[in-house]
Parts: sequence; C-alpha cells; structure tokens
Amino acid sequence: MIGLLIPYAFGQLTFSHILGTEGNGTLQFKKPAGIAVDNKEGKIYVAEFENKRIQVLEFSGNFDSFIYLEGNAHGVEI
Repeated sequence: MIGLLIPYAFGQLTFSHILGTEGNGTLQFKKPAGIAVDNKEGKIYVAEFENKRIQVLEFSGNFDSFIYLEGNAHGVEI
C-alpha cells in the first residue's frame, strides 16, 4: 500500500490517497522504492524493489501499465 501526499501552500502536505495492497498484481506493491509524478502527462510512477517493475498510474489512482525491469528497482526519476 502506498500513500500519496499532495503539497499545498507554504510547503505543507496534505494526505490525498491510499493506493493498492501488498502483492504482485495490478495496484499491488512489494517494497515500493520510489515515486515520481509527471504533471504534464498526468501519470504517477511507482518503482517496486521486489516486483522488479514500475507501475504507471493515472492521477485518479487507476492503473495504466507496467514497465518491467531486468534488475531490482531502487527508485524512479522522470
């Protein structure tokens, strides 16, 4: 499970969403290792260490796609 914090005025954060559960399916995460947000495309990228993939989500929290990796994901940057 991952939680998203959305920044607002004065650098404070507000809790926005809880997404997924533990596992290896769609919207399931095993040791999330990094998260990146692409405001232009409206996508959220979550790197998973144990599942060796990056899950691509829409801003709404809906699943978009997987990017599978050769090795373990230690983070994600866009």
